[in-house]
Amino acid sequence: MTLGLIGKKIGMTRRFYENGQSVPVTVLHVEPGKVVDVITKEKRGYSAVLVGFGHIKNSKVTKQMKGVFAKKSLEPKKILKEFRVEKDSDEIRVGHRFKYFQRYKFCRR
Repeated sequence: MTLGLIGKKIGMTRRFYENGQSVPVTVLHVEPGKVVDVITKEKRGYSAVLVGFGHIKNSKVTKQMKGVFAKKSLEPKKILKEFRVEKDSDEIRVGHRFKYFQRYKFCRR
């Protein structure tokens, strides 16, 4: 299963290699995501996972979204992103937290 990564850009810095070469890098703040809904083929014709990221004040959430989060017994999330999965999985449930990678990991494209 492949899920995406949602983060906020904090800034830029640089990293030095042993040979002295300087490489610019972007610093991201990534929070763990929480499953808001599991979409099955019976519901919409495809399998997907709706993941929420970030915190938001309850006063900034619309009434419709307050109802969605209250129905699932979850705290409101700022960003909702749907990720398609290949097949329905019994191990993913509403409220499950996803941690993506360890802190301070250097990633190259």
